[in-house]
Amino acid sequence: RPLSETAHVLLVRGGERTGGGEMELCILADDVPQVASVPVADIQPRQTTVSGQIQDNIHGVTGEMLVVLDLERLLSDPRIVVHAEIQ
Repeated sequence: RPLSETAHVLLVRGGERTGGGEMELCILADDVPQVASVPVADIQPRQTTVSGQIQDNIHGVTGEMLVVLDLERLLSDPRIVVHAEIQ
């Protein structure tokens, strides 16, 4: 489907790729209504209601049910690594 006017591409960097250097991941979001800082103390353990594969990449949730991704683990997941470079 076509991108909406509120669509955003989020670039995430981190982790280590084979051969050195940081990995990069782009996440396409339909909308980013707000950006928030979340104190680490406010992050609760991940919920068991989330499916197993997704749950592995969740660091936890806030009291407002904001899901906090474990980006280090996500970037290290061999199931999503594309072994290609754009030149």
